[in-house]
Amino acid sequence: MQRRPRGFTLIELMVVLVIIGICTAGIGLGLGSLLDPARQLRQESERLAQRLQVARDEARIDGRPIRWQASAEGYRFSRRDNEGWVELRRDDLLRPQQWQTRGIEVQPKAAIELSPEWIGVPWELALSLDGRRLRLRDDGSGQLQVVQ
Repeated sequence: MQRRPRGFTLIELMVVLVIIGICTAGIGLGLGSLLDPARQLRQESERLAQRLQVARDEARIDGRPIRWQASAEGYRFSRRDNEGWVELRRDDLLRPQQWQTRGIEVQPKAAIELSPEWIGVPWELALSLDGRRLRLRDDGSGQLQVVQ
């Protein structure tokens, strides 16, 4: 009876090391974005800008204004109805949203009304997190920009 050598081949060890390296890199990149307040603020601002653009397009299509209101927990969109403002809950993009990053602050705290008109009133929002600040600016023509 011959005795088989025990252990791993060089190929098996290399495959395991490659898998460990890929997992480590993925975790490192994921944690980097989670721990960087500037990146979190940028992502949150861009996500909000996209939703505001969708809301403006929806207001133009429907012919009724849509209002955006922020809170410490998140934000919501409402549409003017015969009986006042009705919160949008059925639309996946315009339903109430939670901030994905805790600690986001919005200035001014007043609601923003998105007009169905093609030329509207210019406005600006400031989002801040841990001393960092980004602004969302609308020039009145519907062009939303995220600026420093």
